[in-house]
Amino acid sequence: MSFMATMIVPAIVAFVLVFAGVYYANYAGIASVVFTVPYSYIPGEWLSEVNAFFFVFVLSLLFYGMSAPIALGIEALKYGSLISIGTANPFTIIFFGPQLVACYSAVLLGQGILRDYEEKEVLYRNAKRAAKYFLFALALLVVFILVYSFVNAPVE
Repeated sequence: MSFMATMIVPAIVAFVLVFAGVYYANYAGIASVVFTVPYSYIPGEWLSEVNAFFFVFVLSLLFYGMSAPIALGIEALKYGSLISIGTANPFTIIFFGPQLVACYSAVLLGQGILRDYEEKEVLYRNAKRAAKYFLFALALLVVFILVYSFVNAPVE
């Protein structure tokens, strides 16, 4: 694993720390942190989850994967604030899984672009790996959307 591919580790750390901080601040009543994401998001709506998925992928791809901690930090703010104030179902955190895999895919693609620019490798190999991860994340997102529609369905 190269240096660029390890950018996913600080991204995961950023997600955990920001989520825990926001959740604790709202839960303990220290502060009321309500974060509005920079894209259209309505908790529980499937199209909003698709929008969030592509937001993480595109933002993580900026600066050749170096902005992955920022992308996952924004998602941690969103999940932490929505779950802690009760606006979103706690089960919505499952959508972090596909976002994490998409983030890793973007980091791999960014690494491949840089390595191709430096003429150390051909972009094709890393782009092929990134595409596999991206398609896996997309399939996981579809499965989670279907599962979430059953979990979040109103009980009659």
